[in-house]
Amino acid sequence: PVAPSTTTGPTTAAGAPARGAARGLFIGLAAMGVLTVAKLALLSGLGESAPFLLYFWPVLLAAWYGGVRAGVATTFAAALLGAYLSMPLPPAAAGSVLGPRALAQVALFGGEGVVLTLVIARILAERRRAAGAAAEARLALDKLNVVLSGVDEGITVQDGSGRLVYANELAARLSGFASPDELLRAAPDSLAERIQLLGEDERPISRAALPGRVLFGGGTPQEKLVCWRDPEGGEQRWAVLRANAVRDEDGRILFAVNLIREVTEKRRQEQTIRLHQEWFSTAMHTLGDAVITATRDGQIMFMNPAAGELT
Repeated sequence: PVAPSTTTGPTTAAGAPARGAARGLFIGLAAMGVLTVAKLALLSGLGESAPFLLYFWPVLLAAWYGGVRAGVATTFAAALLGAYLSMPLPPAAAGSVLGPRALAQVALFGGEGVVLTLVIARILAERRRAAGAAAEARLALDKLNVVLSGVDEGITVQDGSGRLVYANELAARLSGFASPDELLRAAPDSLAERIQLLGEDERPISRAALPGRVLFGGGTPQEKLVCWRDPEGGEQRWAVLRANAVRDEDGRILFAVNLIREVTEKRRQEQTIRLHQEWFSTAMHTLGDAVITATRDGQIMFMNPAAGELT
């Protein structure tokens, strides 16, 4: 015996639009029934055109929930029911079933219903396209976060107002925040209060001098060495800041991408070497013995005062 197939993908995919159309048609017909009862019981004095005015709502609901097929089917059902309700009672008294005006109303309603259905279908298609684009953008951003979380530089993106619109994990940690989301939620003013930036001479600097702000000011940003105190432990840290512009088709700057490369350890090593050099120089100047250092070819590199007196 042959085992029954368990593949349901194509059938399910093909059946989804049909189920949606059936659902929309059911909603449209149900709404049409409710309005018909309301017209007969409560709104009988509205005249012959009342059904055609009321039945636009069932068409709209059917098209919204069921698509084009449900909307068109509800349109024709509503046109037939509206024509029936517009007939003179009894029909023989007027000599005809529908007059020219009623026929024109049926035709006009049918055309308007189809147009309304197509408009609703277009709106829904644009909504689905926008939702798909948003989903793709979120997926791309998630992938970008995965990639940028592994780089050894902090990265932030700011708009013209100074507000951050993106930050990676390292940028958040360097700023003393637990996560990028927490950093992005912080207002620019609170960031300025939380982190005081110092220049290479360890004096406070204006944020207008930072590379990102220089970009938005129309200038050409250069690498800038800055210093700040860690908000958590008070530790002094150093970083080199760079910025690149994201421009539109007309060349206007939309965003500034800031790159933050921490150089705290390098800066400490440089300071240690400089301090040792100062200690060495001081020690050599205080020695009573003459000290001279020279290269292999005889070029003198250092001479303390005692050696200078001998020469």
